[in-house]
Amino acid sequence: MHAFLQIHHLAVNAIHKSSLLEEMDGGSLFGEYGLQPTSSANETDYDEASGCASAFQVLKQLIQRCMSDAVASGNIFADAILQRLYQWLCSPMSKLHDPALHRVLDMVMRKVFVLLLYELRKLGANIIFASFSKIIIDTGKFELLAATAYCDSLLKTLQTRDLFEWIELEPLYFWHSLLFKDQFNYGGIRAKFQTEPPITNTEGDSQVEIVACWNMAEHLTKDIQALFHLRVSEFLHDPWVYLQKQISSRTTTTDDSTCTPSITVTAAETLEDCINDHIRKRISNYFTEKLLEDVCSINKRINKDNMDQPPTYGFSSSVGYQSHKGDAALEFIKHISAVLALDQNVQHDVWRMRKNLLRLVHVKEFAPEAQFHDPCPSFILPNVICRYVDLTLVVLVIYLQNILAKAAQNHIFSVCFVYKISWSQADPFYCNDYRDLDLGRDSVFWKDEWRCAVPQCGQPYNREQMENLLLKIVMQRERLYHLQDLVCIKCRQVKAARLAELCDCGGSYQCYENASTFLSKMQVIHNIAARQNFQLLHNCTTWILQQE
Repeated sequence: MHAFLQIHHLAVNAIHKSSLLEEMDGGSLFGEYGLQPTSSANETDYDEASGCASAFQVLKQLIQRCMSDAVASGNIFADAILQRLYQWLCSPMSKLHDPALHRVLDMVMRKVFVLLLYELRKLGANIIFASFSKIIIDTGKFELLAATAYCDSLLKTLQTRDLFEWIELEPLYFWHSLLFKDQFNYGGIRAKFQTEPPITNTEGDSQVEIVACWNMAEHLTKDIQALFHLRVSEFLHDPWVYLQKQISSRTTTTDDSTCTPSITVTAAETLEDCINDHIRKRISNYFTEKLLEDVCSINKRINKDNMDQPPTYGFSSSVGYQSHKGDAALEFIKHISAVLALDQNVQHDVWRMRKNLLRLVHVKEFAPEAQFHDPCPSFILPNVICRYVDLTLVVLVIYLQNILAKAAQNHIFSVCFVYKISWSQADPFYCNDYRDLDLGRDSVFWKDEWRCAVPQCGQPYNREQMENLLLKIVMQRERLYHLQDLVCIKCRQVKAARLAELCDCGGSYQCYENASTFLSKMQVIHNIAARQNFQLLHNCTTWILQQE
């Protein structure tokens, strides 16, 4: 079982516990942290962190005062500040925004986050994915009740740690089985609690919901996508069916012996070994045969001339994607093998199956065209804030405020009462959601209109604001590219002597970032500008690509 944990109050906890973190680092949080005399960039970071130390202490005092007011007296304004602290620091439009202070806070949050992951591993959790907003762990349990109890025990233990006192981990949902590559390429069987009605077919048999979110499959043709999703779903569903049969048989045996049902560590390991052996047998007996049939049918059905045309969806034609476009069967083999190999327990068996499949299309196992590359480069737009406000409700609150201000005898009380109403009802019409957007791999942003992902909001983002954010990134990357350091190709040290042609080790110098890498990044932004019709951004990236 896998658990999806949502993280709350990481920024507030990092600021509040910064003194404890500094004691653990030996007083180097704003002093000698990350100091490396050989690199001028690290020295700049050191000076920046030292300069923000006093401002960070003032921010810490503000947070401590807000926390005491929110906990002791239930101050809604203090609670609102704590809830939106990170948005307040990230937004360039905020009065508190300071890039240096923002980077220092990210540094402190990262250190707390790393210690949190270390503590989870100490408690026996296997980390599948982790970010500042969510964590996916492998509980090592096979039943939903056991996984839920394990997560509850895990979270209670974390709350006893002083460093993580204010961090809240909320289990949102669980997975029976999960294949996870990244946030946009995953699939699994989501677990349902007993309160949720089971899905049944016409014959009355219970069914499960298989979630399939594979961005990489969008770059295949429609008929191959259907085969891809079918085989991956079978790979997820087959072990789950076998596991249910094993659990049912063991429960029946336990009931017959009138003993208390329990699963020991040895029994759990034995059950896991049985599942892995079952998957290996199915790979050799079933999946290899089925995939060989699929490859043969693809070779017969699809003409190679039709595959020479690049797809019209996604970013598969952008720089950085080198696909063997003349062979659809080869692309299918590469994609399906990359997904099935995500199961580390049967990875060797999947590679052996891949070797047999490649032999069918006359491609060597380690040939360059046989290697899988992500068909869509990632481009992260960080800290995007939804600023949607429902003006109708705002006007209504102002109207109520004016009525109460005129009718009430105590003017101050009425105004405060109306303000309390507006703050308590702020969530429906003040979104303020912030998140990192992957404009390259998230298929939601391939559409003409970008919308907020919060279900209660769903409003479109401000196009002018989004274009300005992208323009700032383009100008910053261009400036960093032209002002970058020279590094030695041997020892990778930054060039210190301005007139020296060679490094002290005898190696020659080259740019830290080569031209091809820079142009590939600009090409991705250029494709985004062309798709969204951002004229100013499109003209800027076009000029950069032509100049370089």
